[in-house]
Amino acid sequence: MKRSWCRYKKQLELLIVNPHLTIPNISLVTRNAKTALLSQKEQQTEEQHARIKEIIESINSKNDDLYRFSKEEEQTLLDIKERKNTIEEKTERINELKKKKQELQKFRYVLNYKIKELKRDKGPREEKIAKMKE
Repeated sequence: MKRSWCRYKKQLELLIVNPHLTIPNISLVTRNAKTALLSQKEQQTEEQHARIKEIIESINSKNDDLYRFSKEEEQTLLDIKERKNTIEEKTERINELKKKKQELQKFRYVLNYKIKELKRDKGPREEKIAKMKE
C-alpha cells in the first residue's frame, strides 16, 4: 500500500506540473521527462564546460600577452637607461670641448697680441738695421 501511495503521489505531482497529461500516461511520461531532464542537464553541463574552457584559454592568452608586455617594458626601460647614460656622456664631452675651446680662444688672443706687439717692434728695428748698414 505504501508503494502505491508513493507512486500515486508522484503521479499527482506530475499532473500539477503538467496538467495536460492523462493518468495512464503518467509513468511513461515520468521516464521520458527524467530522460529529457538528464539530457538537458548534460547538455547544459557540456556548454558550461565549453565556456569554462574558452575562459581558461582567454586567461592563458592574456597571461601570455602580459608576460610579453612586461618583457617589452623591461627592454624599453633598459634602452631608456642606456640612452640616458649616452646623453650624460655626450653632455660631459660637450662641456670638455667647450672648456678646451675657451682655452684655445684665450691662447689665440694672447698670440694675436704678441703678433701685433712684434709687428710694432719690427718697424723701428728695421730702421735701426737700415741705419747700421749705411
